[in-house]
Amino acid sequence: MRVETIPTSELSGFARLFAQSPFLPLAYLPGVSREDCAVMQQRVLESKLAQGGRELLAVSRGGEAAGLALVETLPWDSGVYGFPMARLAALMAVPGAEEYAVKCALAEAARDRAQQRGACFVDAQAHLGDLKSVHALCAQGFRCMDTHVAIVWDLTKALPPAPASEAVVAEARPDDYADLISVSGRSYAPYSRFVVDDDLPRERAPEVFRQWAGNGLRGYADRVQLARIDGTAVGFCTWRIHKSSEQFLKLRFANLDLTGVLPEARGKGVLSAMVHDGLRWLQEQGIQYAEVLTHALNTGMQRGCSLLGGKTLAARHNFHWHASYRKGE
Repeated sequence: MRVETIPTSELSGFARLFAQSPFLPLAYLPGVSREDCAVMQQRVLESKLAQGGRELLAVSRGGEAAGLALVETLPWDSGVYGFPMARLAALMAVPGAEEYAVKCALAEAARDRAQQRGACFVDAQAHLGDLKSVHALCAQGFRCMDTHVAIVWDLTKALPPAPASEAVVAEARPDDYADLISVSGRSYAPYSRFVVDDDLPRERAPEVFRQWAGNGLRGYADRVQLARIDGTAVGFCTWRIHKSSEQFLKLRFANLDLTGVLPEARGKGVLSAMVHDGLRWLQEQGIQYAEVLTHALNTGMQRGCSLLGGKTLAARHNFHWHASYRKGE
C-alpha cells in the first residue's frame, strides 16, 4: 500500500473522508452537526499545515482518497525533555474492509517520517471506540499510556450551588507566578502519561506541568485561577476558549486545560470550588459548553464534575512510541 506526502492544496479532495469519519472532534456535543465537525477538522488541518513543521500523508485506492495522517514536530515538548519529539496528530481512513490496513500503513509511515526527521519519540491519540486506530497503532509499536474521559457541562443551564470549601478562589495575576509554578510542579497526578512512561525521564515531569501552567498565565489560557487556604496557594486551574468551534460549529466552547491540587489540600473542596468559579466565569462570557479531559483513574475529579452538572460524553486513549522500542515488544 503506497503512502504519499501531499500538499495542502490537495486536502480539499479528502472532503468525503472527513464526512464519513465516525470519530470527529467535538461531534459528541449536543446539537452539533457532523457536517460542521467535518469542515472544522479539515480547516484545522489546513491551518496546522500552514504553520510549517508538519507533513500530510495520504493513501489513495482506485483514484479515491482512502486515508490520511498528519505528522507534526513538538518544539515545546522537545525543549522540555531535551530531545526531538513528534506527534501523529490525525489518523483517518474510510470505514470498510480496508480501514485497518490503511491505518496501519499510515501509522507506520508517520512513525518512520518522524524518525527520519530526527524524532525519537512520537505520541498519538485514538477515540475509545476507534478500535481500528487502536489496533493499528499497537501493531506499529505504539504503547497505550493512559485513557481520558471527556466530561462536558451545558452552560446554557443553571449551575448547581457553589460547593462548601475551605478555599478562596481568585483569578491569578502576574505577581502570582511563583505560587502558580510551585503548586503546578507538586500537584500533578501519578498516573499521568508523562509519569507512567518509563522511557521518559521522570524527573522532568514537574517541569512539564510548571511550564504548562506558566504558559497559561503568559497568555496561552484565557483564565487562570489560584485557590488559597489561609493565604497559602493550594490549587490552580487554567481555562481556554476555542475560536474554531464558534467559527465552524456555531457555538462557544471552552475547556479546562490543566488543573491540580496539592496532596495535603485534597478532600477540602478545593477543586470543586475552582471548577464552579471557572464555569460561572465562562457563563458570563457567553460560553455554551465546557469540557475537561480527565484520567479514567481520576475518580475524584469525575465525581466532583458530576456533582457540578458535568456528563461524560466521550473518551480517548493516548499512545507513545520511542525509538528505543524493539519490534514486537
